[in-house]
Order: sequence, then C-alpha cells, then structure tokens
Amino acid sequence: MKRQQLRVGMRVKLLGEEYSIEQRLPHGQLLLKHFASGTSSVKSEQEIAKALSHGDGEVLGKEYERDEARYGRRIANLPKRTNDTAIIPTHRLDRPQVDHTKLDLVVIDEKTRIPVCRSWLRIRTCAFTRMILALELSPDQSIEIRRSV
Repeated sequence: MKRQQLRVGMRVKLLGEEYSIEQRLPHGQLLLKHFASGTSSVKSEQEIAKALSHGDGEVLGKEYERDEARYGRRIANLPKRTNDTAIIPTHRLDRPQVDHTKLDLVVIDEKTRIPVCRSWLRIRTCAFTRMILALELSPDQSIEIRRSV
C-alpha cells in the first residue's frame, strides 16, 4: 500500500476517533487535536502511518468534508456502498436491455393539422453481443413493451 503523506490540516480517524493534524513537531511527532473534546495529543508519524496501513485508521478527505457539510456528521460517517454485484452476461440473450427516448418527431393529425403527440423510440439490445434485437416506434411512452425476442 502506498504510504500516505500526512500534512497539517488533514483529518484522520484513528480507532474510531476523529483528529486533525495541527502541527508538525520535531523528531517525527505530530500534534493532533481531538474533534469531539478539543484536547490535544502528540503521536509519532510512524504510529499513525502504521495504523492507517493496518486498517485501524483512515484519512478523511474532501469527500468526507463535502458529505459532512451537505448531510451532517452522522451521514458522512456511514460506510460508502458500491455496486460490485453487477450481473455479467455469459451467453447471447442472457440479459436483454431496453432503452427508450423521446424523439423530435411530432405526429400530426391529417385532417386538423394539429400536433397529436411526440413519438418514442424503444430499442432492445443484447448486453452480451451488443446487437439490436428490436426497434419500436410508438406515439406514447405508456404503451406496454411487447415481447420482441
């Protein structure tokens, strides 16, 4: 793991407690200020780096500060979820996908020449082969998607 460069002003979380790095001291020491209590303590830079590399701590960066400003500390402290459970197709037609978009194509009544509606285009594709399986041009979005395979 790449070693994190600790700088004055950085926020770190060590063993569940939040600190800010206030000052660099001689002999590789750092002056830390506890967020909740405001008390100051001195820890070695090596000790903090070791905690960060072993998973006992984390650097609270810009994303944390943005979330804290927008949503508050409770939300900012929640673990971030990622979608790493994507369904990856392995064969043709394993996972068909449907997309639709409103076209700049207006349907006009023949007799009155009044615009009736804008058309919608639906495309069904195969996620594995990326081939188009079906195209549908319809006057309304609410029309049920028909079986096209």
